[in-house]
Amino acid sequence: MLWIVLAALVFFALAFFLMPYLPGARAYRDRQTRIKTYLRQESAIKQWRAPALARQYVQKLWPNCQTPHLDMMENLLRQFFMCNLQAESATLAIPSFALQHFWQGVILCGKAYAEFTGQAEHIADYRPLDAREYDPQAMQQNLLLCWQMACLQEGLDWRQPARLPALFGLDQKLGISNGWRYVCSNGYLQVWRAEVREWHILLPDRPPRLRKKD
Repeated sequence: MLWIVLAALVFFALAFFLMPYLPGARAYRDRQTRIKTYLRQESAIKQWRAPALARQYVQKLWPNCQTPHLDMMENLLRQFFMCNLQAESATLAIPSFALQHFWQGVILCGKAYAEFTGQAEHIADYRPLDAREYDPQAMQQNLLLCWQMACLQEGLDWRQPARLPALFGLDQKLGISNGWRYVCSNGYLQVWRAEVREWHILLPDRPPRLRKKD
């Protein structure tokens, strides 16, 4: 009987030490690491709250923006961060002039912003556009991906949505001067922005690749 117990102990000891070298063990560990990273980032984004300075910054630009409007901007910036999290290895263009400035207001709170981006593991890093690196085609692709992600989050068909996703309708809803305007029609996303005048972006049939938490 004793030899059976000893054999079992040897077997389990060998299994314990050899487990990391078994086929698929590294893939399993990598998958668990990705899941934990995703959940940490998701939690940081959901718990994030905009500092008061960001709200004051926006109100100086658009004095008519009241608390409900600022609450909407905060929620939509959080949604934009979630779109970035869920997009697999991609860069998204922010689709709202007002939201871009709200984000810049958040950055003014340097310490709080650094803590948040650290917790979100740089999903919420601000990427200012360098005019020397401006690439209209890349910008359109990044904007298009944001359109797809926003539609998916709100349960809309990105090819023929019943309405604009909230991220894309914000400027028009708030009546933002120099705001960006969008219309989805006949398989194209039409974009009006002061610096580019007008774009017509063909909407793809292929869905975007999503980052999965599992």
